Amino acid sequence: MDVRKKFLGAAAKMYVDFQGTYEANHKGGRGTNREDLLRGFLEQVLPWRYSLGKGEVVASTNHHSGELDVVIFDGAVCPRLLVEDSHALFPLEAVYGAVQVKTTLTSSELEASYGNIASLKSLAPQTMFRKDHMPGFSRGYHWPLPVGVVFAYEGGRTLDTIAKQVAKLDEAATAIAHRPDFIVVINEGIIGPKKSIRDQENRAVYRTGHLSDVQRSGKHTLMRFYLRLLQELNSITLPPFDLSKYLSMPELVGGHRVYGHDGFLWRPSDGAAPESVHKLSKDTIERIAGEKEGPVSQHQLMAMAYDAPTGRGSVIIV
Repeated sequence: MDVRKKFLGAAAKMYVDFQGTYEANHKGGRGTNREDLLRGFLEQVLPWRYSLGKGEVVASTNHHSGELDVVIFDGAVCPRLLVEDSHALFPLEAVYGAVQVKTTLTSSELEASYGNIASLKSLAPQTMFRKDHMPGFSRGYHWPLPVGVVFAYEGGRTLDTIAKQVAKLDEAATAIAHRPDFIVVINEGIIGPKKSIRDQENRAVYRTGHLSDVQRSGKHTLMRFYLRLLQELNSITLPPFDLSKYLSMPELVGGHRVYGHDGFLWRPSDGAAPESVHKLSKDTIERIAGEKEGPVSQHQLMAMAYDAPTGRGSVIIV
């Protein structure tokens, strides 16, 4: 059996089905259909350990990504209560990567895709972790940058024109590692580095001289896309997943992420009333965060709280 013919047939069917999505009555319907087409293809060809969904990725710091069309995650560790068909919430430690799916890769659509991919990759901390592989043996890894890909059914312009915009977007990027790994236009080609980005220790290297390389793969683009995607996914070792971190994540209060602000004990000085637990108000947290004179003592902090004049506790604002 010729593997290339299998991919050529899949690409042809996907493109015919994509043309049929124009019959959808509204833009949202077309978007859902085009994403379902790609998701259905990936479900057929990716190894079993890779699960697929749609939604946002969240870190234990309560930072979220933007809306992601196709999220590739480890279904063996991701809690099922968070995964829904229409919109899901995926813990960062369970996510391998994501694909943004576009009908036509216009200038504005590519720029928006850059933003969504960056919102995902920026969640990854610049730390290391250790993972046990067998009794008595563990290995250190860099925290992985999730894979990010832009996939379009039509370019709407030449690959060279898209590559020029890619180069400009890369120049303006805050962090080059937060760019998409590569951009795909089915039946035309791929824009991005030809070599693998990640090594077996999760290190990612983005060689700036080759990030906008044009690879004209024509009808073989779907197969090339699959091989590149699988290569990057297989290079990732996910960190251990600890659900308790998400159950105790900071609360978003105004523009601040706050820990430990809901356990302050109020004890009346006259002893007339029993002790009670108080939660700092939003106004109090804003006042604490706005202090410009350095750390605030517990007594000063409690004096700021309108409902808890004395007591003990601690608060961390991040």
